[in-house]
Formats: sequence, C-alpha cells, structure tokens
Amino acid sequence: MTIILIAERFNGPTWRPASPIPSRRYLEAMIRLGVYQRGPCREKLRSVGVEFNESMNLLPPDPRTASWDRALARSVATYITEESGWDTLLLCGRAVTQAFAAPTVQYGEPFYSNGVQHIVVPYPFGLRWWWGNTENRIRLKELLDERLSTSRPSAAVPS
Repeated sequence: MTIILIAERFNGPTWRPASPIPSRRYLEAMIRLGVYQRGPCREKLRSVGVEFNESMNLLPPDPRTASWDRALARSVATYITEESGWDTLLLCGRAVTQAFAAPTVQYGEPFYSNGVQHIVVPYPFGLRWWWGNTENRIRLKELLDERLSTSRPSAAVPS
C-alpha cells in the first residue's frame, strides 16, 4: 500500500518550481522537500499511528503565513487524486482537507475519491484541545491501525 502524508506548505521564502503546478515534476519536487521528517510534529503523528515513507506539502513555500491559494490547492489536490496512483492519502489539517473536497468525517475515518483512500489526520501544530485529550488519540490510533497496512513501501510518484 502506498501511503503519503500531505500537509499545507512551509512558511518561508517564496519558491516556485520551474515545472507547472500541478504536474508530475511538481509532485516529485515537493516529495523531495518532504514535511515532518523529524521533531515534535513527527512524534505527535507517530503517537497516534501515523507512519509514512513519503510526505509533501500541497503548495510551495510562502512567507505570508495568512496566505492560502485555495484555487491552486484544489487544482493540486485534484491532480493528486486523479493522476498520482497512490493508494492512501493522509490529509493533514483543515486547509488540505478542504482542498481535497472532503466530506465531513472524523479524524481517522476514510473517504474515497477515484478509488483513492483519503484519511484526515489532525494538524500537529494546533488543536491543543484535541491533542490534549487522551481518548481522541486512542480512538484515532485504533482507526488508523484498522485502515493502514503494516507494509509501507516508498510512496515515490508512480510512473
């Protein structure tokens, strides 16, 4: 099963890829950058059973923390769902979930689009009320254990 975590974007110096957004080359570039490779956010996600070999941000970096290009995010999300070939997408946070036009689901509950399983997980920086509740974390871990295989090959962009 190919599993990839998708987060929003880095807050940092603006960087625009040479390739069009979205495109296969854009996805490859974003995977090379990755997200939550180590540190407290990765540990929070691991504590509820979120494991992934690859990760990416939906949009390129932007220093304006309040900016979010919804149309571009939706375009990239649609491209990923229709063209990537990945089996399971872990959608991290509200903005990413909205970009993928997710129905209202609880964390850990899957929904499907074009045969791709999407699972919404909480954004690890915020939601202190959610992360601070042990029952929330236990329930999410149980749901993810049911839905994610122990076999997790690399999620490099399928050709």
